[in-house]
Parts: sequence; structure tokens; C-alpha cells
Amino acid sequence: MGFDNNAASLVASSLLVEKQLDVAEEVVAEVDVAALLPCTSADACIDDFLAAFGRRAFRRPPAEGELAPLRAIYDAARGADRSEDAAL
Repeated sequence: MGFDNNAASLVASSLLVEKQLDVAEEVVAEVDVAALLPCTSADACIDDFLAAFGRRAFRRPPAEGELAPLRAIYDAARGADRSEDAAL
């Protein structure tokens, strides 16, 4: 059987999206980033980030060598003058 819905009616109005953006901006303004991120830059914590991300992405601890390709992608992006955020 499957699900039956009216997908065409499942859209967010521009007012709803605008209000959600306003709330998101207010939350971001109140966040203490230093408390959430122990590192001063992404370059300093990339290996820790990849290990944590790998555990979530693979749903298990990453095996030896599984994170090296991800680190290579990050390094290549940084080498191409991308920002830390863009490289992540």
C-alpha cells in the first residue's frame, strides 16, 4: 500500500520561512560558539571533527584509513583557497 498525501499542498509560505529565519538568526546571535567549539580554527580540529563525523556517518567507529580520503578532500579545498567553512 504506501503513503497517500497531497504533496502539492505541503509547501511553506514565505511568511513562515521568513519567521523561521528570524528565529534562527536570534538563536545564532545568542550562541556562545567558544563553548561549543574548543578549537580556534577548523584547521586545528579537523581530525577530531572527522573522527566524530565518521562515527555518525558510518554508524560505527571509522576503520583505519577510512578518514584519510575525507581529510584529503578538506586539504584539497583549503589548498584551493576555500574558507574553512567551505572546505568542511
